[in-house]
Amino acid sequence: MSSPIEVSIRSVEIQSEVAQHLIRRLATDLAELYQMNAEEVNWYLHHVQYLDGGAFLVAFAGETPIGCGMIRRFEEDAYTAEVKRVYVEPDWRQRGVARQLM
Repeated sequence: MSSPIEVSIRSVEIQSEVAQHLIRRLATDLAELYQMNAEEVNWYLHHVQYLDGGAFLVAFAGETPIGCGMIRRFEEDAYTAEVKRVYVEPDWRQRGVARQLM
């Protein structure tokens, strides 16, 4: 495992260019991993666009976006949330980026 790096974590709008770029990268990664077809990928991309009662976070190394994660409140319970859409660019994995996002 490579040594951990320091990153800055920023909340961004889910519709921002940087968020959309990372979401597309995540979808590509998932499509390869789970052998998803184009219809499944499009469904995923459509449904990830909605963020109600949460935050979309991006990890930056300098000004380079290298990962993301989302926290979203459960509709049924105002005190419970779930972590979703955690993704780290392949060249930055195994360096503690996801841990810093969490």
